[in-house]
Amino acid sequence: MVSAAGLSGDGKMRGVLLVLLGLLYSSTSCGVQKASVFYGPDPKEGLVSSMEFPWVVSLQDSQYTHLAFGCILSEFWVLSIASAIQNRKDIVVIVGISNMDPSKIAHAEYPVNTIIIHEDFDNNSMSNNIALLKTDTAMHFGNLVQSICFLGRMPHTPPVLQNCWVSGWNPTSATGNHMTMSVLRK
Repeated sequence: MVSAAGLSGDGKMRGVLLVLLGLLYSSTSCGVQKASVFYGPDPKEGLVSSMEFPWVVSLQDSQYTHLAFGCILSEFWVLSIASAIQNRKDIVVIVGISNMDPSKIAHAEYPVNTIIIHEDFDNNSMSNNIALLKTDTAMHFGNLVQSICFLGRMPHTPPVLQNCWVSGWNPTSATGNHMTMSVLRK
């Protein structure tokens, strides 16, 4: 596994910029939502279908403990936070899931072989808390797995930034430093 420490400062950031620029104009089917949120007057309000956020992934360790969320940038690259993955080995990208219940998970796993942590990441202030992860093999895109979109070069009017959503897994229990995650919500 290559980490940020394995790359020189200028070369590392130049590489990150090249990856991000390439991704900016990548997939034409990026960010396409296939279904809508399930609303209702019960505790399931805010739950999402497995196809609503196909770019959201779970980064997990070798014991399948959820470490952090990530978003798919391309078939090999995932963007996430540095604080949860620094000094980690054997990270696996879990794609195509909205429910962390092991009995209900139909997903795919992609081991990570490269981690690039922002060179100015500060663990105390959490500034520049960003990392790129590259998978060993290409992620297979379909209804449950897609890359996220970026705004292109064209100027955008304010409506582009309306109706934005944030998604993530809701912790269902916590013991010490370990949280049990359940169902993806928005």
